[in-house]
Amino acid sequence: NLRRLVDEVLKDLRNHFTARGQRERVELSNGVDAAFELDAPRDLLTIALTNLVKNAIEAVEESGFVSVVAEESATEEDTLVL
Repeated sequence: NLRRLVDEVLKDLRNHFTARGQRERVELSNGVDAAFELDAPRDLLTIALTNLVKNAIEAVEESGFVSVVAEESATEEDTLVL
């Protein structure tokens, strides 16, 4: 389930930034539908999600909001848009 995986990634990143002594200045949100299923290697998807969200957090200069959402591509079969 993609939503559960995103929850885990967001939790790990919160812990990562807290352990480094950085206050949470970016609000993280999981907007993935609970029914969204994805057939992909979990380990590779975890790495990709972690990198995308970490880069988004680091790109926010002051304070902000990062939301992870997913949808199927309307034009390509078997394509995920994050």
